[in-house]
Amino acid sequence: WTEPFELPQLIGSIKPNKILQNYIKLGEKQILAPESIAFDEESGDGFASLSDGRIVKLNKNGEYINDISFKGSINNDKELLTLKEWCHNEALAHRLAWNNEGERNCGRPLGLRFLKVNNKKLLYAIDAYHGIYIITLNKDNNPQSIIHEITSKTTISTPSNEITADPLIFSEPKFFNDLDVSNDGNTIYF
Repeated sequence: WTEPFELPQLIGSIKPNKILQNYIKLGEKQILAPESIAFDEESGDGFASLSDGRIVKLNKNGEYINDISFKGSINNDKELLTLKEWCHNEALAHRLAWNNEGERNCGRPLGLRFLKVNNKKLLYAIDAYHGIYIITLNKDNNPQSIIHEITSKTTISTPSNEITADPLIFSEPKFFNDLDVSNDGNTIYF
């Protein structure tokens, strides 16, 4: 047996401190378990994907503004608003992550990327259950439309005046966790 080496002293940039204990909690009871965030550098708006299936817009101070997307109605027969409220309440009670069928119905957006292509603001999203989709945003960063569902059970065609891509066909999305997008918006890595 030999004595372990002497540990380095915690000085300089690795010196213990309490800086991170001075945080401000934003969006309490509105922003539930954010997984991914993306920013529009021009406006300062942020977007967060939440455990209740929503994608929300935040202002530059991190405060909740409004919902951008909720894909939960794709694979269920419940009324959209009722399902959205149910998902939010289950996430608040910390039950949704333990309910596979519930989480599948609500969706779980896990990755977001914001990109401006040809003067169009696009929010790319990847959902563990509902696949990859792109949301066009207006000048105020509010949703105009979902222009392309790239991977889902119900892949839709893209209008000819929008971004085009060959849709990937899956019987159901598998193991979607995060994504990245090329600067021109033509290649999605996941």
